[in-house]
Amino acid sequence: MNRRHHKGGLALGARKHDEHLWRERTLPPETRILLVEDEPELRAALKRVFARYDCQVFEAGDGETAMALALERRPHLVVSDFEMPGMNGFELVRRMRHHDALRRVPIVMLSGSPRAFNLAESLECEIAILLRKPFGGEALVDVISKTLGARLPVRAQAEPGARPSLPEPYQAPAESEYQVLLGKTARDAYSFEADRPAVTDMHETAAADAAPIIKMVNAILGLAVDKKASDVHLEPQEKSVRVRFRVDGGMIPQLEVPISMCAAMTTRLKVMASLNISERRVPQDGRFRMRLPDGRKLEIRLSTLPSRYGEKVVMRLLGQAQISGDLGSLGMHQRDLECVQAALANPNGLVLVTGPTGSGKTSTLYTMISALNSPDRNIVTAEDPVEYEMPGITQVNVRPEVGFTFDRALRAFLRQDPDVILVGEVRDVETATTALKAAVTGHLVLSTLHTNDAVTTVTRLVDMGVPPYMVAAAVRLVVAQRLVRVLCPHCKQLWQPTDSQTRLLTKEEINRLGSVRSAKGCERCDGIGYKGRTAVMEVLHIRSGPMREAITRCVSPDALQALAVAEGMRPLRRGVLDLVERGETSLPEALKILVDE
Repeated sequence: MNRRHHKGGLALGARKHDEHLWRERTLPPETRILLVEDEPELRAALKRVFARYDCQVFEAGDGETAMALALERRPHLVVSDFEMPGMNGFELVRRMRHHDALRRVPIVMLSGSPRAFNLAESLECEIAILLRKPFGGEALVDVISKTLGARLPVRAQAEPGARPSLPEPYQAPAESEYQVLLGKTARDAYSFEADRPAVTDMHETAAADAAPIIKMVNAILGLAVDKKASDVHLEPQEKSVRVRFRVDGGMIPQLEVPISMCAAMTTRLKVMASLNISERRVPQDGRFRMRLPDGRKLEIRLSTLPSRYGEKVVMRLLGQAQISGDLGSLGMHQRDLECVQAALANPNGLVLVTGPTGSGKTSTLYTMISALNSPDRNIVTAEDPVEYEMPGITQVNVRPEVGFTFDRALRAFLRQDPDVILVGEVRDVETATTALKAAVTGHLVLSTLHTNDAVTTVTRLVDMGVPPYMVAAAVRLVVAQRLVRVLCPHCKQLWQPTDSQTRLLTKEEINRLGSVRSAKGCERCDGIGYKGRTAVMEVLHIRSGPMREAITRCVSPDALQALAVAEGMRPLRRGVLDLVERGETSLPEALKILVDE
């Protein structure tokens, strides 16, 4: 148990007593305790703990309400959860410390996350004690009694042998080895305050390789893998380095470490990525590899950026997803799945996956490649960089700095007797033209393009300078996709959307949605309300005479969209609203796609 005792006197006039003395005193029945917990079930469980004791307990479901109640009722002690939406437990402490009437009120903070212990140190919040979940009711009462310097009086009607207990919901999930290591390392790091001298030579890296630095870097990367983070951000601030993960598309704060460790951590990562450790004035890019416990290799792309308080480091974690050859795992509608299977069954043609950065295009392409991978096929890929290692295929990293571009790689592939070609991205007319020529001369070509929807992909190729007749002849399939976050199944609930959110919907869409759901966040989803992401896709299958004729005649995008819908294409809008209707995602999450239209 990590303790940080309040320095001033307690509101009841009792100070921290000797272990034996607090048991000899009894608190008066007018002792006021404020419970702050956003989960109604857990708040009720806490109240049941205090039911056998003669004290006044009042409750709040969020930080703002707790602050108002504290000013009104002047509690002798506050028991607060750490993870809460809006104002969390530490923000509540900070607000209370700014009021003279509440400045000396002790706080007992409850948390199952090591982040609370890290923040307690880094933010220097004056709290009485941090109590790690899971815990028993008797342990909580003992902590409160010790903090106030006297025992809570037992109610006369309570059974003498009764012992307080907390129900099952308070059993926090087991922490991973990286969470435990990170929590311990972050606390130890505050004893490692000496500024590191500038490291100018590889042989001097021992100064930066002190045990706390190595443990900290390894623990951060390990925890990022555990949480399935796509990116890790190390952001130097005035007094600390903020560590944030991008999980399911959102930025999640993890911990803060002393600013004095910034240079040493950056140097350690630069050494791992073979960068110039003496250069701090210009941005640098590099990469390194680490092996996961299950044997998979994780490639990490690292970028440094000089900032006011030190170098900001962003790491992209590549290769975490498990790629299977099951096209059904992509979560497509049955009609869309059949279109993809039909296109991949062709020995030639161009298949394009489109969408903005971070929409899962590479994962979709590799699922297709995995489905095609067999001993009787020669598959080659050109990527920047290779994100997933797959046995049985030839994977090539392009290097534009030496002239080895996607276009040049594609032309080289055509002399390698390929059956299937994957080109990481169509960026220019040369790559587009070469890819389409390969697609009409007996090769199945897969690639990506940055467009908003399936139909504009066709017009984009024409705008790049590719003849319309070639687009109509070569393109077999276009998959436009987005990723939306999935509501946490443990805390999602019915929710009433606001008028400003429904104004983007038609009356028919509003009626079809019926009741929608949202999630307030819980420990199982780290208080975010979402757990994981799923793809929303629209699939344009170019196979009919009217569709090819419309592309050749360069009809307007609206006319092409209408024809595609008439032939069975389900637009992105329909797909994401179906997820809202089924309660898989929230309307605010769906609006990110609807507004993009």
